[in-house]
Amino acid sequence: RHVASLAIHVPKTGHVYLVDATPDLPAQVEMIHAFHPHPAGKVDRSPVDGVLLTHAHIGHYLGLAWFGFESLNTHEIPVWASPRMAGFLRANGPWSQLVRIGNIALREFQPGQPFALEEGITIEPFAVPHRDEYSDTMALLVRGPRKTLLYVPDTDTWQTWPRPLTAVL
Repeated sequence: RHVASLAIHVPKTGHVYLVDATPDLPAQVEMIHAFHPHPAGKVDRSPVDGVLLTHAHIGHYLGLAWFGFESLNTHEIPVWASPRMAGFLRANGPWSQLVRIGNIALREFQPGQPFALEEGITIEPFAVPHRDEYSDTMALLVRGPRKTLLYVPDTDTWQTWPRPLTAVL
């Protein structure tokens, strides 16, 4: 019923991260607030603690517009992306305005290099074959203290992967 996305909730810190900011962002936030209410009286209007983007197709980044001046007017919400995706956002409006006025703070990750989202949560982004007109396409391997999740929002055939799916799993 909604475009594919994922919320990562970290019970230890209470933080919630969104994977892909879809055109359904208001509904995504509403679903998050059903299990993790927005703190009453919180001055910061950021509905989540950060966003991880997989690629530059409309269903995966269009929701960033809700963080802009005319809507939530967030302040420096961290947005993780590959260098190519971050470059796309910096170079194209209205996304470039989100960067310029500080609604979002881009944080680049390197494909194939795991990084700590926060203590106990590691993200391993890796490129997957898909239409890459504007940016590369990432799958995310999310490792927590007890579970691991593979998030693949879009890909061409599994047979075209440089590393077989069975090896990734």
